[in-house]
Amino acid sequence: MGKQAATTSPVYAIVDLETTGTNWKNQARIIQIGCVLVQDNQIIHQFETKVNPGVAIPSAVQQLTGIHQRDLQSAPTFDELAPSICAMLTDTTFVAHNVNFDFSFLNMELVKAGYPELTIPAIDTVTLSQILMPTAPSFRLRDLTSYLGIEHDNPHSASSDAEATAILLMDLMRRLHELPTLTLTKLAELNLKLPEQTAVMFARELAMREAAPVNLDNAHYVSNGIVLHKIRPRTVEHPHRKFPYPRTKKQKATFFGDKYQYRPVQAKLMNSIYNQFRQPDGSQQLVIEAGTGTGKTLGYLVPLSYLAYPHGQIIISTVTNVLQKQLAQVVNEQLGELLPFQLQAVIVKGNQHYIHLGKYVRSLSMNEDGANVQLLKARLLVWLTQTTTGDLDELNLNSMRSPYFATIQHHGLHTVTPDEPFYRDDFLIRRQQALQTANIVITNHAYLVEHAAELTNDQQASYLVVDEAQHLSHSVMRHSRLTIEFAKLSTALNQLKNLVSQRDEHNLRAVFAKLPLGSYNIELLQTDLGAVEQALEEFQTALLNLLPASQATTGYVEAMVPVAAIAEILDFTQPLMIGLEQALASVQLHFNALQRLFDGRRDSWLSLDRYQMNQLVVTLPFWPKLMMSYID
Repeated sequence: MGKQAATTSPVYAIVDLETTGTNWKNQARIIQIGCVLVQDNQIIHQFETKVNPGVAIPSAVQQLTGIHQRDLQSAPTFDELAPSICAMLTDTTFVAHNVNFDFSFLNMELVKAGYPELTIPAIDTVTLSQILMPTAPSFRLRDLTSYLGIEHDNPHSASSDAEATAILLMDLMRRLHELPTLTLTKLAELNLKLPEQTAVMFARELAMREAAPVNLDNAHYVSNGIVLHKIRPRTVEHPHRKFPYPRTKKQKATFFGDKYQYRPVQAKLMNSIYNQFRQPDGSQQLVIEAGTGTGKTLGYLVPLSYLAYPHGQIIISTVTNVLQKQLAQVVNEQLGELLPFQLQAVIVKGNQHYIHLGKYVRSLSMNEDGANVQLLKARLLVWLTQTTTGDLDELNLNSMRSPYFATIQHHGLHTVTPDEPFYRDDFLIRRQQALQTANIVITNHAYLVEHAAELTNDQQASYLVVDEAQHLSHSVMRHSRLTIEFAKLSTALNQLKNLVSQRDEHNLRAVFAKLPLGSYNIELLQTDLGAVEQALEEFQTALLNLLPASQATTGYVEAMVPVAAIAEILDFTQPLMIGLEQALASVQLHFNALQRLFDGRRDSWLSLDRYQMNQLVVTLPFWPKLMMSYID
């Protein structure tokens, strides 16, 4: 018998192109090719060449790439390079940062030169990065390399970009290899629709695990079918040693050492705070205005840390979640580096910022049509192996939150019961436990206004710092008022009615026309929406009737209304609220029936049918909740 051929590891060809434009059909051409071959997590070959495109290079491209027309006069044409490119890429896996552009552009150039398109697998490092590095601040190549500390001195140079992408790929491969096997299995079950063959990377790694199983490491544990990151128990120190506060200039210079520069204004700020609260009447308030560059954050944190340690608590409130994050960095990195003792810090923000594990796991079993939603689920799966807070803001998606997040966000401790599968893992419960031992609590004005009593510990002396205090009054006003925007509610209701009505050629009535049970539920849903509309009108009329007759018909009106009168209207034992609540519940009931019918026949729908149903899925489940949040 002959010897069995040794299995060779795949070769990845990381390619980056610089072109005269983004559209090949508009005569855009390649002007530079960079390629790096990687095998067994090592660079084995590098190739770079400029390409004479035979067309003029736009000035914007010259500025971006640094490649000018004169640089390409003696360069080979793509036709001349095509044979060696095909030979180099044969039997490799094509890799690019935005593979849909580079792979298709290169293939079109090959066809133009008389060669067949490449049929090798291709993967995308953008979507791989989004999944495997869910908390990265950005997924542009230059931002990722900065985030990872990868040397990338010449962005928009094909050779530099290809090399940086190759190092990024090796980092991603390491992260992929470190993923728990159960998480990999869940990723494969999502049937991700990623560019080209990118999703194969997860299947390939999973196949390797089946051949050589990998045990779960000590940093993770499994709960109800998903892998979560362990949280180290918080240790509460009860030291006998006293730590003297650095009062003098010499003591402060020693305290800061060579890490931070001594600033006289900051030193004065520190002493003012320390002396204020060391006095017998230290309960008095202190207002300080500190200019930019004075180091105010450490200026108040250092003295308060000495005052609070070991059993006291510092509560810091600032204006935004972004500033909360910055404060946490100062506490964990700078303050922790300076203090001779250890303090425990916890960030506290609104419930909706945290993931509800039960809702998220239930969503994994729902086959979404939208590729973007599936991608978000994948990112969350990996993120759950990393996060210890469950704070969705760690994903850096504030500016582009998907409606999907409304289905998995938390709604407070009162919604969690001990019989729920993830009760022990719930992030809000963990946060509440952390509050009991935390020395520093970092919150925002909005949360402070509504939950001040929850932040204090009766057994600890507390110091409250209102950072950016000029914004506190606005937060008080904003969160002490309940606003009902009937125009916005009416617009949302009309959108729902149009989806099920016959006003448009494409509507859900037509989608379910051949299903008797579907048509029946569409009729009921349309009736329900009409009932909601009528109940809203009655609700609005009841509120307007509380205004003096002379004001009710004018434009903008601001008037004091007795709380008892409002409470009477919002009483859920009265016909007005009963009717509205029943109409909303009926809408939800018949929507659920339609969704079950649709999901049961997933393979029989046209893409337009899917789009129509998706519009309802996105809009309807949250609208009744929105309405009830106004009146609850």
